[in-house]
Amino acid sequence: MRLVVDMTKRIASLLTQQQLADLLGISERSLERWRSEQQGPPYVPLVGGGTIRYRLCDVEQWLEDQLVRPTRSHVRLNDSNHLHEYWNTISRRSMRSVE
Repeated sequence: MRLVVDMTKRIASLLTQQQLADLLGISERSLERWRSEQQGPPYVPLVGGGTIRYRLCDVEQWLEDQLVRPTRSHVRLNDSNHLHEYWNTISRRSMRSVE
């Protein structure tokens, strides 16, 4: 019985192409293009090859892999002299844009 419950949960976590496109805010055609170009999240072709599903865990991992983290400034903000210098530079730039 537990195996059936586990399998049911796993199947329920499979997304259709339309569900994933809606989730990502893109067209289904984009997902099709990504698959043909071997890009995008991993997918599961079901029997017959005409039906594609995406595992939620794979989509979440793929999104995590796409994450772009801002790089730290070369200025050390924990050093008060550098922070003061940095702030003055930013202030001067913003004052020039107002003028």
